[in-house]
Formats: sequence, C-alpha cells, structure tokens
Amino acid sequence: MGNLRELDRRIIDLGEVPDGVEIPLIAQAYVDPALYGRVLAHLRSPVAALRPLVLVGGPGSGKSVLVEVLAARLPASGFPVVRGEGLAVVPEGVSVVLADGVRPELLELQRARGVAVVMTSREGVEGAEVLRLPAFSDDDVAGWLEVWNSANAGYFADHGLLPLPLSVALEHRSFAEQPLLLLMLALYDSVGNALQRGLPLGPLSGEYEFLAAAFGDHVAALRIWGGLRSGDVQGMLALTPMSPGVISVLGEMADASDDRAGLARVVRRLFAFGQHSAVYSLNLVLLHVVLVPLCSARDIGVEDWPRLAAFWRSQLSDADWRAVVGLLFVSWDEPSSPVLGIGAGTTVDAGGLREAVVEARFVGDAAGKALSYMAEALPAARYDVHYARAVMELAASPVEPWERAAHYLWWADRFPDLVLECLRRDVTVGAETLRELAKTSLAESSAFVVQLCDRIGRGGRDEELLDVFDGLGAPRIDQWCEIAMVDAWLRLHEQGYRHTPGRRTDLVRVLRSADFEMISQVRPDLVYRCGTVAHEIGLFG
Repeated sequence: MGNLRELDRRIIDLGEVPDGVEIPLIAQAYVDPALYGRVLAHLRSPVAALRPLVLVGGPGSGKSVLVEVLAARLPASGFPVVRGEGLAVVPEGVSVVLADGVRPELLELQRARGVAVVMTSREGVEGAEVLRLPAFSDDDVAGWLEVWNSANAGYFADHGLLPLPLSVALEHRSFAEQPLLLLMLALYDSVGNALQRGLPLGPLSGEYEFLAAAFGDHVAALRIWGGLRSGDVQGMLALTPMSPGVISVLGEMADASDDRAGLARVVRRLFAFGQHSAVYSLNLVLLHVVLVPLCSARDIGVEDWPRLAAFWRSQLSDADWRAVVGLLFVSWDEPSSPVLGIGAGTTVDAGGLREAVVEARFVGDAAGKALSYMAEALPAARYDVHYARAVMELAASPVEPWERAAHYLWWADRFPDLVLECLRRDVTVGAETLRELAKTSLAESSAFVVQLCDRIGRGGRDEELLDVFDGLGAPRIDQWCEIAMVDAWLRLHEQGYRHTPGRRTDLVRVLRSADFEMISQVRPDLVYRCGTVAHEIGLFG
C-alpha cells in the first residue's frame, strides 16, 4: 500500500477551533462512495496511459481529500505514485501522478511518457475520462455524523450539548450532501447547538470567525442565504460587493432550492426600499440574477438602468467597479431595459479597449453601445484601441474621398490587411491614391495587385492605372494575380484600347506568360477569350 500515515491527519486544517472540538482524521471520516474502486479500475486499463482521469465535483465535494486517499491507499507495488503539484520532474519508475487541480504540464507528461494522470476539476477536461463525485446519500451523511459525534462525545458532555442528529442535518440537504459543507454545519452546531435550536444560518458572532478563515466563500454565501430566508440580509449585503466565489456558491444553493421564485420575490421587495445604497442595491441585483438567470432589469424593479449603473460607478472603488463590470453581463437586445446574467467574473485591465467596451455596454449610454457593437466585431487578435480607431476611420466614418485616402495612407503599413479589405469595397479610390499606396508595404501584397488589375479596363482612367502598375517594380505574383492580369488586359483590348510604346507590360507579354492550364481550371471563360484575342492579333501565327 501507499503511505497510510497520510490518512492520520485531520480531514481539514482549520487552525483555531472551539476548545475541545475534535476534527476527525481522514482515515476515520472519509466516506468512499465506491470511487476508489472505480479509479483503480481505470488505472488498470490501457486507457490510463492515453487519457487523464479527471475527478469532477463542485466546491466542498471532497475532491482534494480523495486525492490524498488515493495517494495513501494505492498499492505501491503496482502503482508507484507521486503528487504533481509543483513537481518539476517526475522520477523514473513512477506510473501514476496525482494532482489537486488541472495541470496542463501533466498532460504533456502523459503524452511523452505514458504515465497515468489523475486530476481534480470543477468541470470536465476535453479528451479526458471523467469520474463525477456523487453527492452524499442519506446513509453517507449518517456514517459521517456517526464519526463526528463519536469523536466529539466528550466535548458535547462537557458543554451540555446534544450530538447532531441526522434529521437536523438533512433539513439543510444542499449543504449536508457535500462533505466540506457538512463539516461546516457540524461546526456551526458545535457552539450552543445552534443548528438544532433553529438559529438562522445568518450573521455569525465572533465565536465563528474561524469558519470564515476555513471556508471563505462558503461561509459568506451561507450567511447571505440564511439571511435571505429570514428576511434580514441588509447587514450582510451593504458593506462590500459579493465576490465571484460567493456568487458561484450561491448559484449552487439556488440550483438545489425548491423556492427560487419565492426568494426572488423577497429580493425584489428588498430592492424596492434599498436603492439608496450603492453596494446594497448592487448585491440585491446580483442575488436576483443568481435566482433568476437572464432576467430583465425591469423585472427586478430597475426603471432607469444607466442612472443606477452611474450611481454604482460613483460610489465604488475602481477595483470593485471593474470587478462588477466583469461579473454582471448586460445585454441590450431590448432597448429600454437590459437583460442581465452572471458573466465570467474576470476583471478586465484598466485603461484598455476591452474595459471601455465592456463598461460602455454595462452602463448603456447610446454612444457607448455603438462603440461596443463595433468593437465586438473586432477579431480577437486585433482587440486594441489602434485597430479600433483604424476600423472607424477606414470603414465607419462618413468622410470625403480625399480624407479617406489620407486614412488609407496613414494605416497602410500598420494594418495592411484592413486597408486592403476596405479598398476592395471602395469604388471611389482614385489612381493618385493607388500610386501613393504603391509606395507602402501594400505593394508587396498580391492582393494589392489583384485590386489594381480589377480597376483596369472598367472605363476609368486606364492610362494612370497602367502607370501605377508599371511602377510596382517586382510584386509577388500568384495564380490570382495572373488571372486578374489576364482578365484586365483582355478587357482593355476588347474595349479597343491599344498600348502605347514603352509600357513594361502589354497584352502580348501577358498572353505569352499565362499558364492556361491553371487558368482553365479556375476561369475557363478566360481561356476562350484569350484564344479569340490571340487569333485577332496573330499571336500564334
């Protein structure tokens, strides 16, 4: 077997706990819902060397403890194990690498050496085998409580407390089904039998501060959820905006609740009297969106979203404001009232185009929304303020042709692909502008040659366009350039144009150098026209 001494530790290191409370050891309290055997079956299969196994579960589901159990219990003779966190080199002879969290470097290691990789995640990983950690059954909860109550029998007797019964724990099933949250319920009840006496899981006194350090987002979410059920939530929501972690835990609680609609009504009632406080009203909006995903702002009671958003902006710190803008997604499909949803919870960099676009969409001012619609069409690799300015100047601004020509010249060397795309759609571009563009890096592009040829023989100023073509030097010619040149010089001839002496390129040179086999596969009509014109000028006798 592996190192079983690893199981002789507390199931979680809480630091300070109430005097006398015993946190059970992993070996005592770990409840195995048949997962160990399934992991072992995977490791014994040929698939283990090809695809990682990902243990999937939500916060508090026991993923981390399961990794420790596997590290301790897997037989060393058949499965030499090493933990992958912070590991630079995996020793030779190791056949299984365990990691709490997804480690991309371990996926590379598996591909290179064929070792089995087991990782934890809240979501699946593409190409991996997935094993989902099930919620505790009633029997699992009963077994865990038996260990807890036995370990703390002396503490209960010394303080005149009752053990935590299964029936009371199951009244809070959404917590009892997750090992970490079940421990939190047990700890909460360990002071004065608070859970058994029906005290709300709301504001906690200083005696429970150790819970906040141990569980963080879970405790904050539990307080908020309990306060929402009791109608006394203002003290918890008026101090600071809820974090993405708290929102995530509240979302799990909402998914497990059978009274989402009723709780949403409570939030709307509170919001009607709470709009005077920026943080409180913001948190109520977030809480409503958790309970009713993709709801209209008007559904919550917000009649003027831009005004409310501006109020939040004026009262929050820059960091809090950026976090909120990244967390709350605002969609303006309905012009008078946006649809709200919980976003990724990422804070965008200050001062960048992405922040400006996201904030403009969030606040909902008319000019800002126009900016966001334009910027959202930008390619991901070009999401910067200079490219956005180029797009606006080249494609979106209603300016005179001479001014647009100046824009083409300004951006030609920096964003040649964008300039070429705009040129392709711009029929107003004159020969002089094309001559100046031919002095930039655009002249090295075959696409520029194609566009120039497409303008020749269209009834315009062909002599000037031919001057531009002759001045190109040695552009890169591909099959599309060749086809465009043949087509252009055929058009000139068919319209009666005859080349003046001294032209670098004329119809005879174009026809003699043409690859007719290639052209016939793409533009067979050109081959027929070439034959007719060649016969007319006696090119082939």
